[in-house]
Amino acid sequence: MKMKKWLSLFLATALCFSLLAGCGGSQSPADTGGAPAGSEPASTAPAGDTGTPDKVYTLRIDDPNPPTAGASMTLDLLAKWLPEQSGGRLNLEVYHNATLGNIADCVTNCLSGISDGFWSAQALYPGSFPVDEVVTLPMLGIANAKVGTSVLMDLLQTTDYMDKSYYGNGLHPVVLHTASPVVLIMKEAGVRESSQLKGMKLRAVGGVIADFYTAVGASPVTISSNEQYEAFEKNIVAGGQNDYDKIKTLKLYELCEEIIEVNTNVSMLFYVLRKDVYDGLPADLQQLVDESADYYIENVVRIYGEEDEKTRQICRDAGCEIVPMPEKMKAEWEAAAESVYGIWIKAMNDKGYDGQAIFDKGRELIAKYNEMYA
Repeated sequence: MKMKKWLSLFLATALCFSLLAGCGGSQSPADTGGAPAGSEPASTAPAGDTGTPDKVYTLRIDDPNPPTAGASMTLDLLAKWLPEQSGGRLNLEVYHNATLGNIADCVTNCLSGISDGFWSAQALYPGSFPVDEVVTLPMLGIANAKVGTSVLMDLLQTTDYMDKSYYGNGLHPVVLHTASPVVLIMKEAGVRESSQLKGMKLRAVGGVIADFYTAVGASPVTISSNEQYEAFEKNIVAGGQNDYDKIKTLKLYELCEEIIEVNTNVSMLFYVLRKDVYDGLPADLQQLVDESADYYIENVVRIYGEEDEKTRQICRDAGCEIVPMPEKMKAEWEAAAESVYGIWIKAMNDKGYDGQAIFDKGRELIAKYNEMYA
């Protein structure tokens, strides 16, 4: 609750923090040797500045994941691509392993000037990025990371649904994306019917997925990604939702016997800059940042696909069996999902959004991109 209150305070006063942060891009508790000689934090450049050939801009990016995570590998590729494309005028310094702060503090650290941008998961900031949650609604059938990412980017680029959450709060979203569909990883094998989940504690990320697990008979426990290994090890949970990227990086296969490939939903993830940092870049570098989204998406989707296959084999080698969800159980989950859609739509309406319109648009885009990329 304390973190949530702090987040609300920062988001409510984001524009003020952006102005006060000023040279935030040059400050950090981490030290990777500093920016190249002659470089300047992006936030010091006046908006609309056309730049000069010898001026270098350096963006400090907060990444809570280890370098082996799919998005982290993508950020490292981007850190090489941007200097190449900009002739050395735009650099990215990526700080992995939560070097700049706790995973739950990525947004507030960025708004207060500790970083110039970050990668994180929107689910860590409940209620702050509500429109993005449409891809987390259960059993909508998002086929893969390319589909989920295309849905989020389409919503960002063709509607104004997300403007308040991002631009209105001092944030500039570069990429909204997803990992591969979520699976159910279990400490013990053998769950084949929803009735077997009655009272079972399953890890969830909160929100509508917690409501969904309640609807299928389980007892949801909200646990952040980085706390999962201990939760599984100490039997705090008997299983829970995860994508293969987290199963790999957290080594959950060491503690579990079975993975049920259910495709419950996808996780919403984002790579974001502080708005005043983006606005302070020269126009041509702003354009390059915008264009970098395509490069990022191409690579993150490819990496997730490659790493998922590697992780499946790692799981099998560790004795963690991978099975498809039985059709009867899948039908039960799809029926339960219908009961929580209305909960989410009402919650969106209460926040001032047109929940039904966003839900319908999300379903329309899922069908469109499933046809293109499934």
